[in-house]
Amino acid sequence: MLIKKISENKLEIFIDVNDLEENKVSISDFMSSSSQRYRLLLGILKVANKESGFHFKNYSVILESFSIQSLKTFIITITKIPHRIHKSKYKKLKMNTFFLAAFENFEALSTFCNSINISLVSSLFLYNNLYYLNIKIKNFNEFKTIHYNLKEFSINYRINFFISENANLIIKHNAIGVCKNLS
Repeated sequence: MLIKKISENKLEIFIDVNDLEENKVSISDFMSSSSQRYRLLLGILKVANKESGFHFKNYSVILESFSIQSLKTFIITITKIPHRIHKSKYKKLKMNTFFLAAFENFEALSTFCNSINISLVSSLFLYNNLYYLNIKIKNFNEFKTIHYNLKEFSINYRINFFISENANLIIKHNAIGVCKNLS
């Protein structure tokens, strides 16, 4: 088993069949939402906390898993949602369908903006030292265009999510275009 800390909010775990056997977890249990899988992942998070300082208590986490069949290996990415975001402080933004993406720094935000080749309605907020890009989506093609780029460059993103009313508005209109011009 290999545990790799990608950033303060991301962890990658490589688990092979031997690791599952050592932990007495069958492949079918691991592939389902079983208590054995839960205990294994919780144990891995505790090891990651001890070895690399990846703190996860009091955080919500997003788990993404992939398998490499030829190597009989699973890759699990764990992304923690910063505890700085409190749902009780949210106000709903007045848009139909939108993404709210968090970026750790302006460089990641700028790289994301430069990877987008379509014009999207967007605005930018700063809250607790994180940049939040609000992007209005009009159709499924726009969603497909930005989805993978958001996964790559943002620390997390949500569909139809909320931003704190205490957030500072930095760019009200065309935030993606403005950020492209700044880089």
